[in-house]
Amino acid sequence: MTRIQPPRLTWPQVREKAEEFRSDNVLPVDLLPIPIIEIVELKLKLSPIPIFRLLEEIDIDGFLTKDLKSICIDQDVYNNPRKENRLRFTFAHEVGHFVLHKQEIQLCRFRTPGDWMRFRDDFEED
Repeated sequence: MTRIQPPRLTWPQVREKAEEFRSDNVLPVDLLPIPIIEIVELKLKLSPIPIFRLLEEIDIDGFLTKDLKSICIDQDVYNNPRKENRLRFTFAHEVGHFVLHKQEIQLCRFRTPGDWMRFRDDFEED
């Protein structure tokens, strides 16, 4: 598996990208909570794909697909109204990858859940 190393960004760089995203996608710009579900589906045109037992199988709530067209999400998180905050957080987290790491996401080649877990473990060591 090819090792992918996204460029290191400073907190000011991340904040700048976040504010740029917010000004492009949130009106009024100070609206809270940010309507991330609507932004994901209607503005970014990312399709949610609920996956049965994603969290139990590979220990993640969701992930951005390498074609940058969908967010796979644990089916229970997606369908359970009591988990709306987790859904919103997961969508926001994946949008962060979409905004900050598009090129690196497209290089990912996970064929099995084990491939993903090895990648995650290697990445966490850095």
